[in-house]
Formats: sequence, C-alpha cells, structure tokens
Amino acid sequence: MDGGGDCTRCAIRRCEMEDLGRVQAFRLRFHSEEAQKLAVHGDILETDQSNIILSQSEKLKILISEDDEVSSMYLNSILENIECEIIECDNGKKAVELCKSIPDIDLILMDIQMPLMNGYEATQLIREFNKDVYIIAQTAYALGGDREKALNVGCNDYIPKPIDKTHLLNLIGNYISERR
Repeated sequence: MDGGGDCTRCAIRRCEMEDLGRVQAFRLRFHSEEAQKLAVHGDILETDQSNIILSQSEKLKILISEDDEVSSMYLNSILENIECEIIECDNGKKAVELCKSIPDIDLILMDIQMPLMNGYEATQLIREFNKDVYIIAQTAYALGGDREKALNVGCNDYIPKPIDKTHLLNLIGNYISERR
C-alpha cells in the first residue's frame, strides 16, 4: 500500500458494450473514512464491518456483470478496500465472452436480470468451460426459490439486493479462505 496506508489501489477495466477489443485500463486511488479505519494485521484485513482473509500477495480478479450503473458503482465502492482488478460488463452474453477471453477471473458478481442473456443462462454457459470460477448471483427480484435456482444452475452463492456490504464482504472472505 502507498499513501501512508490510508488507501488501497484497485485496477478497473471497463469493457465497452459495442467492442470487446476496446478495453481501457486505469488505476484509481481511493481515500475515504472507511479506508482510513483500515488496519492490516498479518494477512487479516480488518474494517469496522467485516474481516476478509487475504494473503499478502493475493490480488483478486473480479468480474462485475451488472446492467444497472448505480448498482455497479455501489459494488465498486464495496470492493475499493480489496486489492483487486475489476472487470465490468452489462449483460450475460458479454460475461460469457469475457470469461472465455480472460480465463483467470477469480470471482463473478452475476446480476440475474440483464439484457441479451440473463445471469442464470450466463452461469450455465460459463460452467461448461470453467468449473472453478466462484459465482455469486445477485438480484433485486428476490423471490422464494431464487437462491435454490441460482445454486442449481452453478452459482456458488446468492445475495439479494439491496446488497448488504458486510454480507458481500463476508461471502468474498469465505471464498478467499476456501481457496487457501
């Protein structure tokens, strides 16, 4: 970490909808009250709200597949204190294409209701060629049976919207500890 330990860097790659080849990469530095409360002890990243187990060299590659810009911005703000690279897309078809072209994605935050291809279909197609990527389904339309349906199509976990920050960070922390 630089900047006196009061921020974490997170690389973000945005994929333009019309052209997969036009990927722009840039780095952002975040300064926030929450980042200032961050204390690193060994390999435990502690905030007021949750503990995320990270190895010193761990850098996650996370795909946010979300068609709602506000939801995408919110997810980015939740992930800002994690050493990660974020790749974004706005439909299930693009999520499948990105997973094929970037096979080392660690984690996918998969919205269920998206244009062109929904998250259930996208997850099923991704599972045909990648059994290892960790997929967390997310939906604003949390109905009875949605969690089971998400798990049945290949998602590893499920989180309803509005997304609770602590819950999401705990899910990511569980995934990281399972990888070890």
